[in-house]
Amino acid sequence: MNDALDQRALESVTTIGREFYKGAVFGIRTSDRPELLEDAYGQDVYQIILITEGSVILSDGDEKTALLPPQLACLSYANPMKKLEIAGAKGFSIFFIPKVINYGLFNSFPQAAGEGSGQDDALLAERLLIKPFKQGEISNPFHIAVNPALEERVTDMYRGLRDQFSLQPNEFWPCRGRSYFLELLMLLQNLYAFEGDTDLKLALPTGDELAEQAVRQMLLSYSDSRLKCSSLRGETGRFAFSARFRTAAGMPCKEYLKSIRLTVAANLMRNTMLPPTDIAERTGYADRARFERDFRKRFGKKPAEYRADFPNPYG
Repeated sequence: MNDALDQRALESVTTIGREFYKGAVFGIRTSDRPELLEDAYGQDVYQIILITEGSVILSDGDEKTALLPPQLACLSYANPMKKLEIAGAKGFSIFFIPKVINYGLFNSFPQAAGEGSGQDDALLAERLLIKPFKQGEISNPFHIAVNPALEERVTDMYRGLRDQFSLQPNEFWPCRGRSYFLELLMLLQNLYAFEGDTDLKLALPTGDELAEQAVRQMLLSYSDSRLKCSSLRGETGRFAFSARFRTAAGMPCKEYLKSIRLTVAANLMRNTMLPPTDIAERTGYADRARFERDFRKRFGKKPAEYRADFPNPYG
């Protein structure tokens, strides 16, 4: 854990192992309501809030804005933040510190990842996961309106995380819980990119609403092995859709969907100890052999060999 983190802030964002990994400390905590951590201001603490009912008031000087539900917000307690007033709102909160993503990588994080090696690329990928929480072009907190499909997807990830960390049903609870958390961070990163950030390995299509909508749907549904490009084109003809998507995204729709799935799979291989069979299923691969082939073609190694190149995510 971060020794410099104030003890009160640390306690408010941690989960303690009970029967399995008794006494072990994990820098992530869930809450079934939107709430703020008064003791965390100025600390290296981050928070995800989903507001499903009521409203949250954002104050920036004399200006006030109501975030009407459903709304998703990413907060950084380490940076200047607009004042938030939460009253009568329903939803949930996830609190975490960066090291929970991967303790090994964050223990020796350079100021800027280098280029050229798989580890360098992974360092950059892990840093990108917290970009929506860093104050920059988009103010703190970063927030977006949520459509029903996105709300359902985010809520499912939250429930998976919450149930594993609260119930701790078996020895796999930290790994399975963090896998839901990592998927949620990757989804937020891509949503953030649609809002104007472009520092991503996978180029996002711009200038074609049909292609943008198709990619948004991929980001929500990549875990469904039944998802096909044919289901993303609506009333547009197959050839017209294929041409428009390739022009906007720089690659065919099928390859783009595969890239999303393999990007998520690589993240889960680096930052969890989930078996490759579980990761294949979580990323929309019904066929384990095809997952292995695609992964090796993309990253030059089998999933287990790829994992061995990175530090133990639990430190």
